[in-house]
Amino acid sequence: MLAFILGRSAYLSLAELSHKLDSEKVIEVNSQFVLTGQEIPEPQAFLNHLGGTKKIVEVGIQETDIIKMLSKTSANKIAFGFSFYGVDKKTQNQWEKKGLEIKKQLKRAGRSARFVSHREAEMSAVMIRREHAQDIVILPGQIGRTVACQDFHAYAKRDYEKPVRDMKIGMLPPKLAQIMLNIADLKAGQMVYDPFCGLGSIPMEALLMNINVIASDINEEMVTATKQNIASLGGIAAKWEAEVNDATKNKRDDFAAIVTEGYLGPHFDRYPTEEEIGRWEKEIASLYLGFFQNISTTKPIIICLPLLKKGENYRAVPQLKEKIMDLGYQLLPNPQKDWTNKTDLLKLGSPSMIYGRVDQIIAREICKWQRI
Repeated sequence: MLAFILGRSAYLSLAELSHKLDSEKVIEVNSQFVLTGQEIPEPQAFLNHLGGTKKIVEVGIQETDIIKMLSKTSANKIAFGFSFYGVDKKTQNQWEKKGLEIKKQLKRAGRSARFVSHREAEMSAVMIRREHAQDIVILPGQIGRTVACQDFHAYAKRDYEKPVRDMKIGMLPPKLAQIMLNIADLKAGQMVYDPFCGLGSIPMEALLMNINVIASDINEEMVTATKQNIASLGGIAAKWEAEVNDATKNKRDDFAAIVTEGYLGPHFDRYPTEEEIGRWEKEIASLYLGFFQNISTTKPIIICLPLLKKGENYRAVPQLKEKIMDLGYQLLPNPQKDWTNKTDLLKLGSPSMIYGRVDQIIAREICKWQRI
């Protein structure tokens, strides 16, 4: 069995996985992980294109086999630690004590060992990779080991080291771009269209997944930025094109899905006044309704709708979703319907597809639309 450890937005992570895993083989879903009997031949390669999953854990290890498993490590010094999901503090403390005993047993067997202790309930991907540590995972009634974890170096390079960046126009994180592409059910060799390409985050991630790309933006500088950022990826097998085009007038339909983040509004360095909010709402409504009214495709449209964020509260453009529905679109459910019998989704918290960081004023709501 495998456990997929969900990211900080459990509902969004679950939505992504519902498009990537075989529902018939899913055993359990909760706010921290998805347990499945599905086999994944190359878990790290699979995880590299999942934006919402932190780790893949191979489940089914016996406690008596932990020392034998660790002893197979080829490193001169065995580093190991524990991650806990869904277990109480008492259980965590018991395993921390066992960790010290395991270290002693390894040393008695002639192996140099280090028990990596940490304050949080889990070993982060940063810690696992930095310490070259074996991550032993404790789930309710199960023991496992991490066989894949997020490659934070690769994400950071694509996010912070690409040739063209601009914090003021908003930069879609690579992980969120991956989630959106997976929710679109796109396969290698298909074509995705991003009509608001901006700095090219979605096209870059699509190309790395071997998905062909059409990118466009009304701003020529953004199209140039997308081209430069794509070029920084190096040898890419998938096909791509980038052009200057107005998304509210473009009628093309030569793609399998639209995946895009539209304009989020002006950069706010503080929460806006009611007057500024009024102008923001009018501008956003005009752009998005113009886009949905113009586009003639019946293919899926995965798009970020901007929200204002103040503390834990979100403010959407009034009636924007209802007006999009009036144009003949339906909002498709996520996670997919056949996952609802796997868990009580209310236990995952608010059933929203919202992505927002603590310090951000503008958040994103991920929506999947299709013309009826």
